[in-house]
Amino acid sequence: MPKEMMVHVLSRLPPKSLVRFKCVHKSWSSLINNSLFVAKHLQLYNQLSSSICIFLKRPVKSRTETSNEEILLSFLNLPKDYGDDDDLKPIVEDFHLPPSIGILGRGPAIEVEPGEPVYIVGHCEGIICLIIHTGDLVLCNPATKEFKVLPESCLQDTTSEIAGFGYDPKSNDFKIVNIGSCGEETYGERLVINPPKAEIYTPSTDTWRNIS
Repeated sequence: MPKEMMVHVLSRLPPKSLVRFKCVHKSWSSLINNSLFVAKHLQLYNQLSSSICIFLKRPVKSRTETSNEEILLSFLNLPKDYGDDDDLKPIVEDFHLPPSIGILGRGPAIEVEPGEPVYIVGHCEGIICLIIHTGDLVLCNPATKEFKVLPESCLQDTTSEIAGFGYDPKSNDFKIVNIGSCGEETYGERLVINPPKAEIYTPSTDTWRNIS
């Protein structure tokens, strides 16, 4: 099959199928992991998809104790082509983190306790950035069930405040910006607030670097 035809076919397949087809041949795996192919597949997938997916946190009453609430991460799928009088009939799919993240990957591994709080930093192009209760940052792709634990921050003696997660078209890569507060000091009657420090994470290099 010509490469152009193969790209034409593979770029229209669901993400779960692409993950399986990585095992067909090394050339297929290399193609599917290529950033240009990923961008093409994402564009077509958004165009051909018949629904809109919303990622959210929602409180759910505990089945055993009526007074307690459990916070769940869920996907809300809504049809694109609905009228004013149509019943939306949304599909809700709960999103569960695996008990162990990073065990099979090259990065660090962490254990996730059921029911522990998880915070949403942001989402972009189908990738979601989360903060686990341990303070670890995790990137996840819900479509392929892939997870990546980020390395430890390079900001020392600071209070971390994640600023945001997004996509940088110049470098064709995702970026996470982290701002660390350096506290304050008292000199006599003066209160001096130390300037904050900032760092940026790039997935392609799997490293943090300080920025001005």
